[in-house]
Formats: sequence, structure tokens, C-alpha cells
Amino acid sequence: MNHQAASPEPWPDRAKFITEQRERLDRARRHETDSFWRLLWEMQRDPNTGDGQHRFDDDISDWPGYSIFAAEERAHFPDCALDFLRRENDHADEWLGQGKQDKRAWAGVLALALLDRAGRLDELDASRWSAWVGAIADPGCLTSSATWGLVLRRALVNDPQGLAHTLETTARAQLNAGLQPLVLERVEVNWSPVVTETWENFLAALSAALIPGFLAARPTDAWSVPAEALKKENGRAALVQTWAGLLTRLLAVGNDLARSVVAFALSTVERNGDDADQDLSALAASLLLEADGFEVWPSVKTLIDASGRFSRSLALKCSGRSERGHVEIHADERGLSTLYRWLSTVFSQEASSRPLGVYTITPEMEALDWRESLPATLSRRGSPEAVVQLKLLAADFPTRLNLRAAVVAARAQCLAATWTPAGLDEVIGILAGIAPTADPALVKAELELTEALEALQDMGSHSFREGIIRDMSRRMDSVGLLPIADQNMARDHLREIAQYIYGEGGPAARRALLAALEDARPDDRALERLRGLLAPDPDMRTNW
Repeated sequence: MNHQAASPEPWPDRAKFITEQRERLDRARRHETDSFWRLLWEMQRDPNTGDGQHRFDDDISDWPGYSIFAAEERAHFPDCALDFLRRENDHADEWLGQGKQDKRAWAGVLALALLDRAGRLDELDASRWSAWVGAIADPGCLTSSATWGLVLRRALVNDPQGLAHTLETTARAQLNAGLQPLVLERVEVNWSPVVTETWENFLAALSAALIPGFLAARPTDAWSVPAEALKKENGRAALVQTWAGLLTRLLAVGNDLARSVVAFALSTVERNGDDADQDLSALAASLLLEADGFEVWPSVKTLIDASGRFSRSLALKCSGRSERGHVEIHADERGLSTLYRWLSTVFSQEASSRPLGVYTITPEMEALDWRESLPATLSRRGSPEAVVQLKLLAADFPTRLNLRAAVVAARAQCLAATWTPAGLDEVIGILAGIAPTADPALVKAELELTEALEALQDMGSHSFREGIIRDMSRRMDSVGLLPIADQNMARDHLREIAQYIYGEGGPAARRALLAALEDARPDDRALERLRGLLAPDPDMRTNW
């Protein structure tokens, strides 16, 4: 039995298809515009199978029907594209904003991409861009994002008013249909003043539809969102998403209308408290925090205190990774601590928990994750203030172990951030077992005294050292033992004696040690060095 799959039958019309495509190319070279767009449309078809599907990429050299042409035939494509753009137009008045598509408009955008790829886009006359602004603005003619952005920008340069009109027509039609208009996200405010004007018109209309009572100075014939758009499935969501996108872009450039919209949205919380539309107000507040950083927190905090619903809604809006990053980066250590306390008020759970198995990450989970990440964010600041704030948080929330761990990490980070190289005298003192001090002379004195005491033969005996300390205590009229830590190792014990002599003990301790040693070891030669250390010249200026 033959288990190999049978090879597909070759497409019987392959030769006819190839012939027709070459004829279309020949007619396109003779300025027949219909042949050019049909040539591109049929190039989506596989010449071996006859199958085809609509392509959304703009590089026709990757299309299956491109392979039938020889190199000398392909060389004519840019010329045909330029001729098509010069002679044809997008016929936008027949389909734009009506939910229709036009293959001539689609081919025009592809022709622009083809010219750009050939480095010949500048050969298209500036006056001809107005014939194609409808196709350029319509997402139905969408190719790649990069190409779409390129032709949008070129169109704005050559026909800003014409493109603005088609942008508005396209966006209105999509919003009326309950869809988010992607074309508004493809243009940038710094491309042309008409972009700002277009965005402001839409922001004013959307704000009037979404925020009761909002009014903006607008022309009498300005577009308004129809009530039907809000009733469509996902219609309100599309309006809110578009509104938020416009606010984000206009707030970033300090637009006055955008700030007045945010101010009005937040004022509804002040006026109505928990009865206001918290979701929209919280969204406006989160966008303001994203634009201006933590410096606007005091005004937002007032609204948080006024409405618990607003506080919770804002926490959920800000808890996404990108949104909370804008807040954290502008907050100082005290600000991060404030954020943690706020989130702990909204979400009082002790820790973030996730269910077993497969689950959907909810906004509440993200908000808790944000709260739990703040101690680590604070500890990474590596500043003394970070340690202080974390210690305060750990004291206020004693059962949260992650706060205690963050305190330890913050201390380590702080030490690493504030560390300075040790000087030579400090290194000598450390190696000698003497605690570092800010006075190099004192370090040297303690080291010399330790070495001098170690040179005395009897100092190796623990009982001898104990006897000297008791004698010192008697001579100093001390009640009880002197505060000298007992050590089994002779050098460690002598180091403790030296630190006491030049520290808390003072001159009285030095005189008592010298007298005790003179009584115990009458050998003047052995005590000669110690006398110089313990009984310095009275004229020597010293703080010891």
C-alpha cells in the first residue's frame, strides 16, 4: 500500500493566470490605471494553486504572485506606481465613512509604499497627495504600521487640511459604529498644528458625551457623539479608550483643554463624593499622575480621603506595571511609604495570594502585587531615608515579614551606597584588632600600647592580667570591676585594656596601669616604653 500523500493537482489555469498578469503589467505601463490595481490584487494569488488571501503587508516582493515576473519586468513596477498615483485618485467620496472599501484606494497606499521602498517617493508631486488622503487615513487600507506612519506624516506636510478632514470623517464613522479609531493613535502632535486641533475637537466632543455638565468653547456646527454610539455593544468602551488616549497625548504636551477636562472630571468627586462616576474620574487622575508624576499627589490625596470608592478605583487604574512605574519613579522615599499605606488601606489583606491552577489575573491581584513590590522598591533606593521609612512601616505592620526583610535589604543597600574607602590608619587598626576611630593618632597609640603590653612576658598569663586590672581598680577607687571585657586570647584582652586606657578610663586609668605594672615588674628597662606611652610629656597637647 502506498502511504505517501498524493501530490496536489497543478492549477489548470496557471498559464492563463500568468499570461493575464503580464498583460495587465503591459497595459499599466501604457497608463491604464484599472490594470494596475487589478495587477496588484491578483498578485496575492498563488500561481501554483490558484489560492489567495488578502494581504496586509506592503512589500509586494513577498507576495506569491510576484514570483512569475522576471527581473526586467519587476523594474517597471515603480514607474507604473508613480503613473497610477498621478492619474488616479482614492474616490473617497464614494466610500469614506460609509463602511465600504475601494480597491483603487487600497492600491494607492501600496503604490506609495512601493515608491518609498524604491527611494522614489519624492517624485510624486506635492499637489497629488490631496488625491490620496482618504486612502491614507482609512485603516481599511492599512499596510504595516511603519508605512502607515510614514505616509500619514508626508500627507500632513503636503495637504494638512485635507488629511485632517479625512481623519475626522474616518474617526467619527468608527466611533459612531462603536469602534476605537486607530488612526488617531497613528499621528503625533508635533507633526502639524492641525493634529492638535483635530485632537482637541474630538476630546471636547467625547468629554461632553462622557462627563455630565462638561462644556467647552466649540463651533456651533461641531460634531457631537450621537446617543446611539453609547448604546452600541462596546460603544462606551471605545469612547472611553479614545478619550483616555487623547488625554494622555495632550497632557504630555501641557495642553490647556486636556488639563481643564481632568480638572472637571476630578471636581465631580469633590462635588458628589461616592455618588460621582468614580471610574472616569479615577482614570483622569491616573493619567494626570502619569503625566505629572508624584508632585500632584497632594491634590489627588484630598479626593482619596473624600471618597473610598474613588480611592479603590484609582488604585486599580494605577496598578498596571506601566502605570505604576510612572508614579513610583517620581516619588521620593516618603512618597513610596505613603503609597504603601494608601494601598494597605484600600486592600487590607496581609499578603498577595493566587489561586492554584490556571486563573485570570484580576486588577485586584495587580494592585496587591503593586503594594507588595513597594518595600523592595523602597529598599533599592539605598538611602538613609529609605531605611527610616521602612522601619516605620515595619513597626506599623508588624506581622508583614516582607517589610522586615526590606529593612535588612535597605540597610545593606544604604551601607553600599554610602561606603567610602578606609584610610591607611583605619586599615592598620582593623588588622590590629582595634576598632576604627576618626582619630588616627589614637589608633596609633592604642596599637603601640597593645604591642608594648604584649612584650611583657607575664602578660601571656590570664591570671596575671586579671591581677593587674584588679590593682588598677583599687588604685582608681572604683566600685566593682573596671568595664574591660574579658578575653581568653592575650592579644584580644590587651586590646580591650588599651581601648579602655585611651577611652573611658582617661589619665587616671593610665596612671593606675603604670603604677600596677611598676609594682608587678620592677624591671625599669621592661617598663621604659610603657612609661613613654602612659605618662606622656605634660607639655604635649592631647585630648586623651
